[in-house]
Amino acid sequence: MPLERLARGEAVATVAEALGYATPSNFIAMFRRAFGDSPARYFANRGLGG
Repeated sequence: MPLERLARGEAVATVAEALGYATPSNFIAMFRRAFGDSPARYFANRGLGG
């Protein structure tokens, strides 16, 4: 699952590529629309690193 991979510290670029996004920026834009923050901020706000 993408959230689990990001929570474990896997690079956004790696997760984005695995999901078929053309660029990490495209993935981050989708993530921000879905969760209200970039992946880094999402996990930092939850104390999970990322």
